[in-house]
Amino acid sequence: MRARRVEGQEEAIPDDRRISRSRQDPEGVLGIVLEDDDILEVMGGGTGLPSPLGKHLFVPTARLVPAADPRTKTARVDDHMQLFEYCMKNPMINKNPQVGMPIITKLTEQGFRLFPDGEQLIPLLQPQAPPPPQPMPQWAENAGFLRGQDHPVLPTDDHDQHMQELMMFMQSPDAQLMDKPGRAMAEKHLRDHAAARLEQKGQQIAQSNGQGPPGQPPGPFGGGHPPMAGPANQPPPPGPPGIGA
Repeated sequence: MRARRVEGQEEAIPDDRRISRSRQDPEGVLGIVLEDDDILEVMGGGTGLPSPLGKHLFVPTARLVPAADPRTKTARVDDHMQLFEYCMKNPMINKNPQVGMPIITKLTEQGFRLFPDGEQLIPLLQPQAPPPPQPMPQWAENAGFLRGQDHPVLPTDDHDQHMQELMMFMQSPDAQLMDKPGRAMAEKHLRDHAAARLEQKGQQIAQSNGQGPPGQPPGPFGGGHPPMAGPANQPPPPGPPGIGA
């Protein structure tokens, strides 16, 4: 396999190849293709045809364009680790999470690409959604209020049962041990259960009446049942011929 760069396009290059020397001239990019330190050909003028090798290629204005990373894999890993360590010690990065996290994520992604099997680890760098809260019995939520820990009201909760147990807890001696934040959590939790119960019952009544979602007027275009074709919605049948003529 040969390493070449023609008009800025680089083909697949193995690690054991060297570099391609090229310069920009009015005709295009001229590249010297090397393989195992032997010159194979010179691609000239963007034509894909061999170009003669001469001193005009090695002038002070010549530009060296690497066709492959000349460093070994060990050198690339060492350089990457030095850059990673520098970023971790940089106060502009480690003291600013909004700046530091994208940089560390990008560096980790680049590090994965240094290894043959590292590509499959890159999707794991994306932040994972937190697991949904699990339902808890009311006695466990009451213990959380004593510790100053809140718990959300879930649509699958039995709101009547939770409210009854919470109101009994609020009148118990244990509830007197709650601090102000814990009591505020318990009272808000009770209000949230009451609001969820009202919404649940309202949706059940709306569904039984054939109404649409809240905020949407009932039919004919508001989500209710469409008007049924019947005698009241149909014109009267025509009379016998000759009558009313």
